[in-house]
Amino acid sequence: MVECTVIIATYNEENFIEECIRSLENQTYSKDKYQIYIIDGESKDNTTKVVEKLMAEYSNIKLFNNPKKIQAVAFNIGLNNSETEYCFVVGAHATFDKEFIGNSVISIKENDAVCVGGKVTFDAKTKIGQYYALARGTLFGGGTASYRYSDKKQYVDTASFGCYKTESMKNVGGYNEELVKNQDNDINKRIRAQGGKMLFDPSIKFTYFTRDNYKDIKKQMFNYGYWESKVIKQDPKQFSIITMVPVAFVIYNIIAILLAVKTIVPLLLCYVPYLLVYTMFYFKYAAGKNPIKLLWIYLTIHTSIGIGLIKGWFTK
Repeated sequence: MVECTVIIATYNEENFIEECIRSLENQTYSKDKYQIYIIDGESKDNTTKVVEKLMAEYSNIKLFNNPKKIQAVAFNIGLNNSETEYCFVVGAHATFDKEFIGNSVISIKENDAVCVGGKVTFDAKTKIGQYYALARGTLFGGGTASYRYSDKKQYVDTASFGCYKTESMKNVGGYNEELVKNQDNDINKRIRAQGGKMLFDPSIKFTYFTRDNYKDIKKQMFNYGYWESKVIKQDPKQFSIITMVPVAFVIYNIIAILLAVKTIVPLLLCYVPYLLVYTMFYFKYAAGKNPIKLLWIYLTIHTSIGIGLIKGWFTK
């Protein structure tokens, strides 16, 4: 009996989707117990051709069309077409450990949780992407989410590429289709508001391939901030002080630069502590790497998120 559905939203993923699907087909978990739903947003490249080729090899893959091209819509298409007990929501920019599905199912059955998620290893296909991957795997560049750096099983606020009890997702109405990004954080918060627990289990492992050029990195981080502000505007209870740190960083930078005509003290008050924290993370995680390139990545992350949050807050 089919027990799990793996939902993947795609748009122009020809460079990643085959490796992603093959890693999901190379699981120790029995193939007759899970199905893979690819929901494609009318890709302009060969994504659907690659998927159709794999469908000829594997009988547990289904392809759906997503004319709205929004991830939240894609996830709801997958969710609404699934009658399995569990649903995974994952991304095409990833490959999965061969025990990924099996360990997820074991964990959600054995623990008091409606969602379990695992530990991510960041990787990239370019030098810039590798520096970005390195930064995102640290507290300074990736935030407080346990799935980025922890090795301790624990209850958490959010899970990445989680295995959900399907009923828990449907009970909160699925994904918010007004959110182009950050729809995963939003649904997780709504599930928790109904008493659902989320568990981080480091035995569940996957690799995520990050953006690999400055333009895409800035766009991704800006969108994260922009849509996080939309989530907060819809539900002020989801506000957190940590989310506002990049906003304070950007605003203070603007003020300090304007005041630098008369005095550099405000700039020093901003960047001396920043560089001290950066230096600590550099020697802990990246000794031997180019310190200027990594510093630029961190600055790109923090300023892009901050600008995105500000713009999202002041636009409809």
